[in-house]
Amino acid sequence: MNMNIKIICALLVATIVSSVGARDFRADGLRYNIISEKDSTCEVTFNGKEYFEEPYAMDSVVIPEYAVTDSGRYKVIRIGENAFYGCVTMTDVEIPQTVNSIETSAFQGCMSLEMVSIPKGVKILSDDVFGDCAKLSTVILPRGIEVLGNGAFAGCLKLGRISLPGSIKVISADAFYHCEALKEIIIPSGIDSIGTEAFYGCKSLRNIVLPNKLETIADKAFGYCHSLTSVRLPENLHNIGSYAFAYCDNLTSVNLPADIKVIGDAAFGNCTSLIVATIPDGVEEIGDLAYTGCTNLKSVRIPGSVESIGTAAFDKCTALTDVICLIEKPKAITRHTFSNYAKAHLHVPYNCKKNYMLGKYWKDFLKITEDAK
Repeated sequence: MNMNIKIICALLVATIVSSVGARDFRADGLRYNIISEKDSTCEVTFNGKEYFEEPYAMDSVVIPEYAVTDSGRYKVIRIGENAFYGCVTMTDVEIPQTVNSIETSAFQGCMSLEMVSIPKGVKILSDDVFGDCAKLSTVILPRGIEVLGNGAFAGCLKLGRISLPGSIKVISADAFYHCEALKEIIIPSGIDSIGTEAFYGCKSLRNIVLPNKLETIADKAFGYCHSLTSVRLPENLHNIGSYAFAYCDNLTSVNLPADIKVIGDAAFGNCTSLIVATIPDGVEEIGDLAYTGCTNLKSVRIPGSVESIGTAAFDKCTALTDVICLIEKPKAITRHTFSNYAKAHLHVPYNCKKNYMLGKYWKDFLKITEDAK
């Protein structure tokens, strides 16, 4: 009985080892992993350092629709996680239409890659899939793609233009982080939020078109976009995150829609070309440092709906001459909420001057004037 058990166990171990060994194979210089024997499908898988070291160094890569081995023919449906990670010699890659998934970091760090066309069956570009492809200048996305993952094109320094299909529903955090050559972007109509740092550091970005459906611009989404001169924010926008447009130092005008409730911390901090800040009725919170360092800001309108004004919200706005505040009972501020008290003219609602004359730091304005009844 014991002998029979030993024989059965030995056979099971042999079968498992044989099965595991058969799941990985090499063909035409690429390594594959079998996904399903039943469906005869496989993926291109990580090849260690062999892709960019002799004798396996590759510059032009053609991924076939089918990979053929002695044991069978397998359809290539996926490019696996880290499949070509760090393949610094690769200049171009041809991806077959059989591929419907490109996994995390599949081409990350392919610093010589210049052009890529994504197959029409791909719905999601996974996280960091083309991150740090410094020479990537041309990307063709298919109709039907829905999600750009975190850092999908982060660090693609040469990417000057990309057309986003209308099917895209999600632009994740860092999607185009530091795409320094990107000049224009049209956000598809189905997008309702733009992820954290999605376009952070796109220093050549001059024009952005935002969809009417957009509700949220997350933290640092357009920070350090030095070439941006104006932006039209859609009427459905509710939230502008912290540092959303910080250091956009050529931004001269921005319209804030009526539905905005919160202007995040440092949302427009150090926008040194901004001249006028008209905050619409309905805004309830102006965050810390919201407009700090806007050295050319001359006029600001604060609506009566505002419940709180953050620390240093208008600090270092050295050109500020007119503050129009429609709050009847002034909210608490600090010494550094404004830095131009001695030179600025404060305009307050009718019959409210006394409230401001008694308000800590409000009373420090050079001149306080009541509006006509």
